[in-house]
Amino acid sequence: MVAPNLNKGLVPRGQTFHHGHRDNEFALEKAILLERLLGDVGSPLSLLKYQDQLQILDTGDRNEARVTADKLSVGGIGFRDIDITADITNPVGANGLDVGSPTVNTSYHFFVIASTPIENISTLAGLFSLSATAPAIPLDFSFFRRVGWRRRNAAAQFYRSSNAPDSNLFTWNEDTTATDFRVLNVATSALAFADVVASPVAPSTCRRIKVAGQIISVPNNLLNLYLRENGLSNAGQVPWLSVGNVMNGKRHGFVTLDASQIFEYHTDNTLHDVIIDVIAYEDIR
Repeated sequence: MVAPNLNKGLVPRGQTFHHGHRDNEFALEKAILLERLLGDVGSPLSLLKYQDQLQILDTGDRNEARVTADKLSVGGIGFRDIDITADITNPVGANGLDVGSPTVNTSYHFFVIASTPIENISTLAGLFSLSATAPAIPLDFSFFRRVGWRRRNAAAQFYRSSNAPDSNLFTWNEDTTATDFRVLNVATSALAFADVVASPVAPSTCRRIKVAGQIISVPNNLLNLYLRENGLSNAGQVPWLSVGNVMNGKRHGFVTLDASQIFEYHTDNTLHDVIIDVIAYEDIR
């Protein structure tokens, strides 16, 4: 079991994050005080969501996720030099799953949790939860911040993905032609908009994915592929991918999702195969 991170970079009182202007030197401390006076932990004040170089990493163990950051606020408390690894097979609690036992083909949200400071010392740890907004944090902890997401496959392994520091775009480090990632594979395409479900490879907090689209066409036949967010009634759509006198057309691009991680597609000819793979997802954190 990985031990909780004790006071790993807790910002000393009065030495809060700098944002390039001395006027902001004590802004975070004031925001924390205001938040506690109002009893509004998790308020939208930007300094309470501050981060610098936040990154979610894979390790050599596919039960683990690692979070690193130069600076991170959790529940309005500032920390420096964050480096935490959690393992979903650990005993329930800090650096493991919040409740129950891990299951296959299941998505888990990844949190950093922090205890209330005592004499300016706080404890940090990681935590997995089925909930994106209300993890069951251990008794010794008071604050949480969601930092990422992981999907456990049929082999009880986390799918691997990576993001650049502070980026919300996560690129899959997997064979994205495999089941789960290949969200559409039809030989007779739909003439009217039809649903495509991306939830196995896009978290509940995701509203945009990057996909690889492919049309396998009959020679000398024009085919247009249209993509849109589920439920939108776009008029005069521009084709997402067009194929003319070629047998195979491909494109990478983004498509937005609804709250259930669904988008829609249709073509103007049913005589062709259409394949869509999810290659990256944008996670709102």
